[in-house]
Amino acid sequence: MITLSTSLVTSYLNVRAGLPATDESTSSAATTLQTGAQRRTAAARTKDLATAPWTATNKPSETVAKSRLAKIMDGQSVVQDATKTASGARRTDQEQLFGAYKALDGLRLITERAQSDGVDPAEMQRLQERFRAGMGDVSKYLSAMDLQRVFAPVGAKPEALEGVYGLRRGRTEYVTAPVFKGALADAVPGFQSIAGFTLVANLGEVGEKTVAIDLSAMGATPRTLDAVIGFVNTKLSDAGLTVRMSRVLLPRAADAKSTDPESYALSLKGAASEELSFQPLATRAAVTALTVGGPANVQTARLTKFADAADGDPLYSATVNGDPLRFKGNVATGLDVRAAARGDDGSTYVVGESSMPLDGNLGVRGSADLVLTKFDSAGRRVWTRALGASQSGSGYAVAVGADGTVAVAGAFKGIAATETSTGESDAVVATFTADGADGFVRRLGGTKADEAKALAVGADGTIYVGGRTKSDLSGANGGGFDGFVASFSAAGVAGFTRQFADVGDGGVTALAVGADGVFAAGDGAGSGTVRKLDLAGADVWSLSTGPLGTGGTISSIAVDGAQIAIAGAASATDLGLGGASAGTGGAGVNGFVAAISDGATPTTVWTRTFGGDQADAAASVAISGGQIYIAATEGDLKADAKTQITRATLTKFDAATGAQAWTKRVGAEGERAIGVLADGAGASDLDAFGLPQGDLVFEASSGPLVERSALRVGDSFSLRIDGGSLKTIAIDADDTMKDLVTKLNSVLRSSGKAAVITSNNSESLTITAADGRRIDLVAGSEGKDALAILGLPAGEARKPKAIVSSASSRTAAEPPVIPLNFREDLAFSDAFSARKVRLDIERVQNAVRTAFEFIYNPPAAKKAGAAKTSVNSTAPSIQQQRQLANYQAGLARLTAGTTTSTSTDPTLSLFGFST
Repeated sequence: MITLSTSLVTSYLNVRAGLPATDESTSSAATTLQTGAQRRTAAARTKDLATAPWTATNKPSETVAKSRLAKIMDGQSVVQDATKTASGARRTDQEQLFGAYKALDGLRLITERAQSDGVDPAEMQRLQERFRAGMGDVSKYLSAMDLQRVFAPVGAKPEALEGVYGLRRGRTEYVTAPVFKGALADAVPGFQSIAGFTLVANLGEVGEKTVAIDLSAMGATPRTLDAVIGFVNTKLSDAGLTVRMSRVLLPRAADAKSTDPESYALSLKGAASEELSFQPLATRAAVTALTVGGPANVQTARLTKFADAADGDPLYSATVNGDPLRFKGNVATGLDVRAAARGDDGSTYVVGESSMPLDGNLGVRGSADLVLTKFDSAGRRVWTRALGASQSGSGYAVAVGADGTVAVAGAFKGIAATETSTGESDAVVATFTADGADGFVRRLGGTKADEAKALAVGADGTIYVGGRTKSDLSGANGGGFDGFVASFSAAGVAGFTRQFADVGDGGVTALAVGADGVFAAGDGAGSGTVRKLDLAGADVWSLSTGPLGTGGTISSIAVDGAQIAIAGAASATDLGLGGASAGTGGAGVNGFVAAISDGATPTTVWTRTFGGDQADAAASVAISGGQIYIAATEGDLKADAKTQITRATLTKFDAATGAQAWTKRVGAEGERAIGVLADGAGASDLDAFGLPQGDLVFEASSGPLVERSALRVGDSFSLRIDGGSLKTIAIDADDTMKDLVTKLNSVLRSSGKAAVITSNNSESLTITAADGRRIDLVAGSEGKDALAILGLPAGEARKPKAIVSSASSRTAAEPPVIPLNFREDLAFSDAFSARKVRLDIERVQNAVRTAFEFIYNPPAAKKAGAAKTSVNSTAPSIQQQRQLANYQAGLARLTAGTTTSTSTDPTLSLFGFST
């Protein structure tokens, strides 16, 4: 029998595969492939990597970061390490780079604080002073670095300018919410008692094809997921359609057990030429709640739809802001939701604000922007649009007209489209089509603070907006905030403006419009007020409540014919409105809902109060089919009787009598209610499939940029080549991403190249300078700058001219050039500019990491005639790893069951074999 020296054979086979020999090998040939010094170097690199300040284990905790910031604000330098030891010896490259990263992180902490809420002018000034001092210290540190293995010039310019944000690529796939949880052999509960639906495919010039999906035709076949999918696909195939249905296995939750059943969604993959629409065979009433949960900085907003019944699971629960765009290391914080409205097609519109791009929508111009997102009736995101404010924008209200026009209202600073703010903030109204195309933007305000908080759209398309103002809009301000109501025609022409001069602070917080009037609800001087104006803005009647008390407000109003409902919060259990009053309100702030009948004078029909010892409030009210629905937040204490929690609830009342039909919890503990939407035909058999009523919309792949982002016609930026004249690049109505690249390249010509790069299913721009050329990007004017939306940095790209040596010349290998791109002129004046500076600091940190990564894992050295991969490399390729695995598997088979004997065969001894 033969005995193998496995360590020697493994080393030999490693060499044949181009890999380092094993540590156990004692062969002289093997030791020349990886010396002890090389192994010590690899071990040192591994140790250095483990101490890198950006790794998860070494990244400072929030507490440590706050402590460090406090010390910096007290005068401590952001530079914590020196480039040399006390004896004057140069520190290692890794130590110097780690010190640079930590110093830059000190600057980042300052800018992060400058972006926070609650920073007053005095603190902002102190932050600016410490940042300037820190910039000086960091500049000295970077200039003093003496790196041996890389060349990292401090202020070198990059060869390419790349977009930080991307535009999501189009898809022809629709993935539903989860429709089934269980084994594939089991029948799907949701499919057992439904009939099906009708699919209509618009094939353009070919015409329409209608496909009836009637599950009763399956007969006695068990309605498992795969059986139903097969049945549907047979119908689609028979009709000659391209679209097909399939199941999607969903990822397990982080806390799921291995024994938990799998969850599945459905996928529809089609072709752009097939426009699909789904028609239910029958509809039922539905009610949808908009809620938020979690702390303010990481809120999760949800749309949850229920059948209008006392029990039953949600028809869907969709995360509104849970799909932020992740691109080039930047993570969107999500949409801060404020309100929701329903379209006649069953879609839902959610408005709020965001400081980062959402839904593959490129960037925002200012520190934050008003954002509108559309969801279909199945809770799937359709599109996202932004106002495009140059400094900041906030969204507070949304309403939908009979023709599908979507109106949003809020406040802004700076420039938005053709409007420029004139005060501390101005109220703003903007419109979009149901497809997301821009309508008009209108401002409303004076020289002080103005905000639009409420919105309604009349049958003729007239838009009514309400809010609060410190300015003189239509009369003298009464002191503090006054409430106001104003109107704009469907074309954006200003109509009437009414200002209600209240003593102290007041405002209009809710609006509704009926056939003959506008109903405005709000509070002032501590009491609530409901006003009816005619459609021209003249007073009809006014109804006041008693004092609402601290924390009290009228948050919502709804109108259906002569029925009016208001909801909110008050400290008093009896609002003094009259009518039948009942409730279980406790101490403190309680929620309330009241039914009022319209007429020459208003009549309160009934009032209901609810709540316990903790704060409670009704956030939103809706009327449909003679029923009143409220979304409320109820306060409570945990079992420890100390920790306060909140719960979101939906409750249904009979509009005529006030009798409570049902109430149900929405979401998990900690949820807070924002809005409620009632739809008499919102539920159908389509809900079991997770499919929407009406059109199914795939994501556009090449539509105009102005329809897919906050870019608007006329937005621009400029190019300067080699210090020459500026060339302006303007955005036209039909420009796609491809068109924009073509425009850029027509200007760049031989000086550089513009291209689209793809990452994480998103497309962004990159502009690269040619050899020996310099390209400057210059931002457009305020409010019209396209660079901010595209995520391209204003700055310079430069590529040094290549030096070509003669073939016979031999020069020593020089270290690679990795520019840090540190700008010594960085400074900020407010939260908006601090955000931009923070991004610049993070880019320099990324360059430091890149320099270290080269040192830690440099490219393999190459020699003439040598194998492609150096045997000195500590990182074998995937192909090498596979080859080694095959060698080792064969070696294991050879050595299985061997015994020892003796041999003098020289060939066998070469491999360490003996016989």
